[in-house]
Amino acid sequence: MRFAMRLPRVYPLIPAALGIGALYLVVGAPLSGTGMNRDGAIVTRSIRTDQHIDLPLDPTHADAPKPVGSIAPVRIATREGANDALKGLTAGIAPLDVVAFGQRPDLVWDQASRTLTERDDVIAYEVTAEDLPAAADRLALTRGLAALAPQGEQAVRLQPDIRAFKAGQRLTVQVPDVLGRTAIVFVVSGDGTLQFLYPGRTDPATVPTADLSFAVDVSAPYGADQIVALTATGDSGDLVTALRRLDRRKAAGGALGLIEAAPKGSLKLGSVRILTQP
Repeated sequence: MRFAMRLPRVYPLIPAALGIGALYLVVGAPLSGTGMNRDGAIVTRSIRTDQHIDLPLDPTHADAPKPVGSIAPVRIATREGANDALKGLTAGIAPLDVVAFGQRPDLVWDQASRTLTERDDVIAYEVTAEDLPAAADRLALTRGLAALAPQGEQAVRLQPDIRAFKAGQRLTVQVPDVLGRTAIVFVVSGDGTLQFLYPGRTDPATVPTADLSFAVDVSAPYGADQIVALTATGDSGDLVTALRRLDRRKAAGGALGLIEAAPKGSLKLGSVRILTQP
C-alpha cells in the first residue's frame, strides 16, 4: 500500500485471500486522516500486494530467525472431541497442547465446518488440520507483541471505533504521530497468513506526514485480522526486506522472530484486531 503518493494511481483489483480489504483499499497520507493523499486525491489499489511492483525479492529466501524467548503452549481442541485428527501435527514456533473441548482451549477447530474459533469468535474459515500450527503461531505473535517494544505502544486507531465489521463496510486505519519515523504495517489473518502492507518500494524512508491513514472496504473471506504497526527513529530497511519475504505466507512465527531480533532502541509497536462477518 502507498500512503504518500502525490499523484493518483489506479491499480487493477486482484482477488484477495484475507479477511480485510479483499476488494480494494483507498489509501493516502492525509494531513487530517481523511483517506485522501496530500493533494486531496483518492488513490485506489487492491489490498493484495503486486509482486511485480512492490516485491521484486526472491520468494524462496524467506527464512526468519526463531524467537529465543519462551513461548507458552497454545491449547487446541476440536469441537467434536475427535482429537485424533490433531495427532502428528508439527508445531511451528508455538508448542501445541492438544486438550479436550471442556479444558479451556485457546483455539477450537470445528472439523465439520472447517472453522477456527478463539474466545467464541470465528477467526478463520476453510481451515484444515495442517493450518493449525500457523494459527497457533499467530496467537503466539499477538501474545508477545507488547513485550517487544520497550519504548512503548504505537497507537493504531480505527474509524469507526469498533472491532466488528460487516461486508461492504468501510473502515479507516490510522497510525498517528509518526512524522519523521520509519513505519512498517502488516496484517496477520486468523490462519497465520501474513500480508505486508507498508512501505512500498517508492515510499520515503521516513514518514513525511503526521499520520499514516488508509481505508479498507470489507469483503470475503471473513474472520479475524491483526493489524500490526512498528515505528522507529532508525533505519528499518533490513526488517522491511525480511518481512516482505514473508508476504502471503503462513508466517506469523517468522514475523515474531524478526521483530524480536530487531534493534529495540526506539521501537514502538502496536496492533488492533478486527473481526469481519458476512
